[in-house]
This record gives sequence, C-alpha cells and structure tokens, in this order.
Amino acid sequence: MAVKKKSNQLQMTVEKILKKKGVDYREWEKDIINQRKLEIMAGEDKEWTKKTIEEESMNLIMDEVIHSGITSDIVSKSNM
Repeated sequence: MAVKKKSNQLQMTVEKILKKKGVDYREWEKDIINQRKLEIMAGEDKEWTKKTIEEESMNLIMDEVIHSGITSDIVSKSNM
C-alpha cells in the first residue's frame, strides 16, 4: 500500500508541474513511453538491452536446472 501511495503522490506532483506548463499528464506519459519504445527498438537503450538479456539468461538457466536436474553439472562447470 505504501508503494501505491508513493506512486500516487509522485503522479500528482508531476501532474501539477505539467499543468503549470499547459501539458496534459496523459499526453506527456504517452510521449515518454513512445520515445522509450523507439529507443529500445533502435538499439539505443543499452542498459535496457543488457538487463533484458541478463533476465532472460537467468530464466533460461533456471528453466534448464528445474527441468533437467543438472544442478551439480552446471555448478561444477562454472567452478572451472
């Protein structure tokens, strides 16, 4: 609940700032998200790319460990 309240306070503060500038929050939000998507698709967001690959790598490893039972084999190879 604290996270939601913090998020609402953040949004309300940003809305007030944008309102002073004559900018609609929903339009601003849409523009930010669209810009980020374009950067990701163009390969310009290296941090997002790295985090996504790391996350999917971990998912692949965990799936392999869970479904094949090769925990000791992976651990022993990583210690070499």
